[in-house]
Amino acid sequence: MTATPNSEATAPRLPRLDRALDLTSTWIARVCAWLIGTTLLVMLVAVTLQVVGRYWIHFLVGGPEELARLAMVTMVFLGLPVLARYSEHIKLDVANELIPNAALREWIARIALAVELVFLTVLTALAFEFVSVLWYSQQVSPALGLRIFWSRLPVFIGAALAAVVCACVLIRRLLGAADVPDDGLHNELDVLVGTPPGSTDNQTVKP
Repeated sequence: MTATPNSEATAPRLPRLDRALDLTSTWIARVCAWLIGTTLLVMLVAVTLQVVGRYWIHFLVGGPEELARLAMVTMVFLGLPVLARYSEHIKLDVANELIPNAALREWIARIALAVELVFLTVLTALAFEFVSVLWYSQQVSPALGLRIFWSRLPVFIGAALAAVVCACVLIRRLLGAADVPDDGLHNELDVLVGTPPGSTDNQTVKP
């Protein structure tokens, strides 16, 4: 029988607000995941064209290299909301293992989320200041002729969306909502690529 995470958890306070926050954070993460997949495909095509042009056709073009670099930056910062939604950021799990009290572990998780939210808010403010200056700049990339503003805009968008998602997760935790399962991100990726739930290796089986 497949285990159902959080099946024993109590219902959160203000269930309608909890549901709205859950939908908001989940759909932001899903849209970002789709954009990451699309951007990865663009980067793969750009790098392939660069390699083919350099070693087979012996004709070097700078556009694909810039496009691949822009795609990589976009993927990195659009990944922030996805990681924030499923708590997949780098963390020290041994701290939870050394604390036997579940309530204390929950409060430590809430404090960690609050610190993460402060960091993402500061990052969003700094990114906004950075891109707002570039908005008035006429600098363009040397190969594609793309304004530098557009190549740096994903930094602000990713940080702002990550702050929104982190705030949703924190508020849900404060309302008493159940924690996101450890394999939540893997399950979402299975849904995105169309893998049947029964074929995943991430499900926990009870004897």
